[in-house]
Amino acid sequence: MSSSAKFVKFASAAVATGVPACRRALTATAPLRPAAIPTFAAFSAEWLDRERRRLSDSDGKTARDLEWRLSVVMHAFGSLPVHKITEAIAEDLVDELRRERLEIERARELGAPLVENYSDPRTGKTHTRRRRGLANSSINKCLKTSVRVCSKPPGAAVT
Repeated sequence: MSSSAKFVKFASAAVATGVPACRRALTATAPLRPAAIPTFAAFSAEWLDRERRRLSDSDGKTARDLEWRLSVVMHAFGSLPVHKITEAIAEDLVDELRRERLEIERARELGAPLVENYSDPRTGKTHTRRRRGLANSSINKCLKTSVRVCSKPPGAAVT
């Protein structure tokens, strides 16, 4: 029997036998409020933590890849409650990422490639490199990871 079930059994017995303190505590409680739905950012952080614990190397390539995939969608989904993420919002993100890729390609074709500063985590050195747009397959991987996060409802038992 779970600890919450034991408490309910104990409390019910105490109220039935007339223990005044228990009766007051159980009957004078505030009405239950539904639990707040977490934002995608908060819920995906919990999800990523659970996934890392399942991996043999919690800091390995798979964990870093999952973190990167979530980072791609975070600016679009992060502040939204998990249940408010719709297909339309996902399509807007896809359109934005495709436009960004086309902009990068056009700049490269015109001879003025867009650049970014990159800090190598192994050496700590900062380099300037050409920006690269995300391929359709990478965009799809990011969205599939988001679906995995959202398919586990907030507050559900971890298996």
